[in-house]
Amino acid sequence: MSTLTTRSGKGSPLTNTEVDTNFTNLNTDKFESGDDVTVDDITVSGRFIVGVDASVTAAGTTQGGATALSKTYNIVNTASTNQGVKLPDASAGTRVTVFNSTSNTIKVWPYSGESINDLSTNAALELGSEKGRDFVAISATQWQSTDEGDAVVATTIDASGLASLDGGIDVDGAFTVANTSGNIDTSGTLTVDGLSSLDGGIDVNGSNFAVTTAGGIVGSSISISGTTTLSGDLKYGLTSTVTAAGTTQGGATALTESHNIITAGSAGNGVKLPTAVAGLKVEIYNATGNRIQVYPNTSDTIDGGSANANKPLAGNCSMVLICKDATNWQIHRPIAIRDSSGTLLN
Repeated sequence: MSTLTTRSGKGSPLTNTEVDTNFTNLNTDKFESGDDVTVDDITVSGRFIVGVDASVTAAGTTQGGATALSKTYNIVNTASTNQGVKLPDASAGTRVTVFNSTSNTIKVWPYSGESINDLSTNAALELGSEKGRDFVAISATQWQSTDEGDAVVATTIDASGLASLDGGIDVDGAFTVANTSGNIDTSGTLTVDGLSSLDGGIDVNGSNFAVTTAGGIVGSSISISGTTTLSGDLKYGLTSTVTAAGTTQGGATALTESHNIITAGSAGNGVKLPTAVAGLKVEIYNATGNRIQVYPNTSDTIDGGSANANKPLAGNCSMVLICKDATNWQIHRPIAIRDSSGTLLN
C-alpha cells in the first residue's frame, strides 16, 4: 500500500516535492494487466475465467521436444502415440489441467528437473485417449496429479500378497486393471464360465496370473495352504497321444502334463519327466506292447538312483511318480516285486 501525505494530515499545504512523492509512490504500487497478484482469499460472485488453449498439438517423444503448456486449461487435439506436452515451471499452488481429446495415449512431462507424483525426476506420466488430469504444484519441483482414472492397457495381474475372497467373483462385463501410474483400460474382458467362490484365498507367487475363456486359471504357481473342498470333478492335464522316442535322456520325449498315455514307440524308446518340483505328480500309461524307458529331467533322480538314470516301463503297464523334493522322484508301487536276493524288480 502506498504511503501518501495529505493536506489534512499535514495541517498545511503540500510542497511540490511532497506532491511528486505521492505520485511516485502511487506509480510504484499500481497494478497493471499481466502482473501477478497474491491475495489471501478471493470471493467471486460471477464467473472465474482462466486461460484456455483449446488447440494444443503434442510434439516430440522426449521431455525436450514436448510442447510447452502456457495456459491453465489445455486441450490436446493433435497427437501421435507417445508424443507429449510439458508442464510449466512449478510454483507452489499452480494448477494446470490437461485433457487429451485425441485417440492416442500421450505423455505429460514435468518441467526440467521436476517430477510428477511418485515418478522419478523428469519422468513422463501417460494420459489416455479422451482422459483428463489436474496437476497441482505442491512445491517448486513437485507436481501432484489429482485424477487417477486414465487409460493404459494392462495385461497381467501381479498378486504378490494374499487375495482373500469370502464370497465369489462374478464378472458380467468389462474387467479393468490399473498400472503403477493409475491408468486403467476397460477394453479387455475377463470371462469366467461359472462362479468362482473362494472362502479362503489365492496365493500367487509367480509373475503372471490369468483366467482363460474356458474358465481355467493359468499361473506360475498357486499355493493353497488350507483345506480345499471339491464338490465336482477334478480334471488333470492330459496328453493322450505320446510317442516315445530316442534311446537316451536327451532324445526322449518330454512329458508336459500330469497324465500321459504312450500310444507309440519302439522298444527302448523313452519319455522324460518334467523338472522336479516337490509335490508334483505324474502318471504314465504305456498303451503299447513295447517296453519303454522313463528318464528324469537333467540332473534329477528316480527312486534315489543315479542322476539321469532311467527306469523301465513294461508294455500295457503304468507308472505313478511323486516328486519328494527338488531333485528326486519316487515311484508309487501298489506291489513290490523282488528276486530271491531282495533286489527290487519293478
